[in-house]
Amino acid sequence: MIKYIKYVAITNIISFLVVSILLICYGSKVSYFKFGPNDQLIFINIPVDTAGKYIMLLFLITVINISDMLYKNIARPIFHFTIFNIIKQDIDLFSENELLFYSNGMTLLNSFRDIFQTIVKITQIDIALYACIIDFICHFFISRMWLKNKKFINKSPLLVLSH
Repeated sequence: MIKYIKYVAITNIISFLVVSILLICYGSKVSYFKFGPNDQLIFINIPVDTAGKYIMLLFLITVINISDMLYKNIARPIFHFTIFNIIKQDIDLFSENELLFYSNGMTLLNSFRDIFQTIVKITQIDIALYACIIDFICHFFISRMWLKNKKFINKSPLLVLSH
């Protein structure tokens, strides 16, 4: 199982490098590759041409991405394992109506959030990179939260690529 993780990691690194090289070589004249507030940065019909507007946009992205990571890494697994666990037939965390309401409601809100995040990713490269960094930081802390209560049998310090 661990060898598949290694192959996926290597494939992701190679594809990231190839795409990055292509973007650097061929995408430098596009307004997507500008940084910071500028006259061409328009986010959902709002020109982001001042530092204040840019900071507000980054704050909005932070809030949306934290909300997204909380949903995808805490709420969704709970709903998923409660609804789709075919072995456990008794549900004691929620009533049926509560589970339907929360699960479907959050899925709908997440779909709208996905649209917003797509707009963020295609607006300008620095904003997309900022969103990626926020996702990474959130994922790190949420993963640490889940892993705190786990017992690890394998004590090797890092995933070694030699096996």
